[in-house]
Amino acid sequence: MYHGTGYVGSIVFTSDEQRLLSAADDHTIRLWDLSTEDPQQVGRPWEGHNAEVKDAFFLNNESQIISCSDDGTIRIWDVDESSTNPNSPAELQTSFPRIDRNGWVHSDEEEPKLLFWLPPHYRSTFVWGRCRSLVNAEPLQLDFSRFVHGERWAECWTGPVSASSGPEASS
Repeated sequence: MYHGTGYVGSIVFTSDEQRLLSAADDHTIRLWDLSTEDPQQVGRPWEGHNAEVKDAFFLNNESQIISCSDDGTIRIWDVDESSTNPNSPAELQTSFPRIDRNGWVHSDEEEPKLLFWLPPHYRSTFVWGRCRSLVNAEPLQLDFSRFVHGERWAECWTGPVSASSGPEASS
């Protein structure tokens, strides 16, 4: 089993012993299918902790996970792959479900598309995707009401447009 870049610090079996939950110092939690000779990762990893994940356990008949990390947070996650956090746009979370350890929120493609970057001091409390809540910290909520991306990125500007503004005006 390949678990990112390093040390696995916690493992827990499901009640039927067909799956294994692992937490590691690559900041992720992963679920493994043990029903075959070669264990396979099930779905995407749970990402969002900003440091080594020390422990992860199942809750509520294995429909949720609780995890703790060296970043000082405890997170509660939905196991369901299609779950999104109700405080952020579902379309963005579905198209850009990943958060890497460098703070980039990105797509799950071979060559990922980047959505935005979180500065280090915001990463430990940012709630995205399957993360439902933080236990011992105030979650970072981003206002996406004026957020645009892709070919529509320029629509975020709402200021006046005049001949004296823009790069040409400074020459």
